[in-house]
Amino acid sequence: MPEFEFQESRVMLQKVRYTVTAENRRAALRLIAAHQVTPVPVGLAVLIHAGELEPLKPTVVATYDGARGLPDLAQPRAKCCRTMSPFFAYLARLRLVQRWGLMRATETENVLEHSHQVAVVAHALAVIGVRFYNLRIDPGFVAVVALFHDAAEVFTGDLPTPVKYANSEMRTAYKGLEAAANQKLLWTLPGEMQEEYAGLLTPTDPEVVQLVKAADKLCALLKCREEARAGNREFAQAETALRKQVEDFELPEVRHFLSVFGESFSLSLDELGTAPNE
Repeated sequence: MPEFEFQESRVMLQKVRYTVTAENRRAALRLIAAHQVTPVPVGLAVLIHAGELEPLKPTVVATYDGARGLPDLAQPRAKCCRTMSPFFAYLARLRLVQRWGLMRATETENVLEHSHQVAVVAHALAVIGVRFYNLRIDPGFVAVVALFHDAAEVFTGDLPTPVKYANSEMRTAYKGLEAAANQKLLWTLPGEMQEEYAGLLTPTDPEVVQLVKAADKLCALLKCREEARAGNREFAQAETALRKQVEDFELPEVRHFLSVFGESFSLSLDELGTAPNE
């Protein structure tokens, strides 16, 4: 089969060979066009080299993505971006976005606090899945995705659930608004970092997404229980609805978490200190 190689510019020290098939031929051509490289025939192979790059221009380095079987590029080695980015300053302002906006709460909760708790619980669900239910997933990645799961709310605010899910039109409109907000936030990053964070703001792995969603609902349920323990009946209906939503996930990781850790959320500080630890 025809093959092509990718070499580093000038020094020509690294060389990686790929097989070009009918399936990945277009990807190879896009690779050539995107990086302005020149194909040089070498028998049945095609040698692709970067040519004489301008000074300070990123050096193109090839890698092989064995999972997809397609040629892929590592991120070019570029100069550190010195342009100011407001990305993390925006995220820090999530502490100013209050949750449960239409509810009378005994204790307020902001999105930054909520995101941290969801990350902790999502990580726990993933660990439980790996340890007890043969789930093949990276708990660390799940936790990081959970940290960013409500990042768009720095632009949209926390829309109350009765409004967000009032009807199908509202749900669709909110999904579009959320997607646009995530894209706007992503564009505030330096270009060299956007690919990495795109996978955190809009994850595509269905198992990761499901665990984060389950952790999100689970944390909301725990909040309702804490309010009920404080004598606040404002969250009673929300607790009933969230309990059903959590059960509907039908995840053994969620049942395991609730059976081991759930009851402790209803204990006082003194009771936590005397809780049995078997």
